[in-house]
Amino acid sequence: MVKALLLTVVLLSTLGSAGCRKSKPPEIDICILDGVGGSDCILRQGSALRKVCIVDAEGRFYCPPSTMENMWSTTPSDMEAWSSWCYGTSRKNVKNHMKGVKQYLTH
Repeated sequence: MVKALLLTVVLLSTLGSAGCRKSKPPEIDICILDGVGGSDCILRQGSALRKVCIVDAEGRFYCPPSTMENMWSTTPSDMEAWSSWCYGTSRKNVKNHMKGVKQYLTH
């Protein structure tokens, strides 16, 4: 019985880790909408938005409403849920990191 349980644990841990991604996810643009159509953003290198958005002295971007056409957005709660699932971490951990991004962009 103990051997069967041990074998099950080994198999599950081996099979479970076989499907894990080891690569780094692609960088993305991260924007917080301002309520009037524009957005405060952190833009990745090579982003098309870098050419049309305004950058401040600290490297933060403001993208006016005209640049946000066809931009996708989601709620903080949905992003928190998706990120915690995707990266296998707690929603609390994700929420803390999202709070840091928001503070950086809005201050």
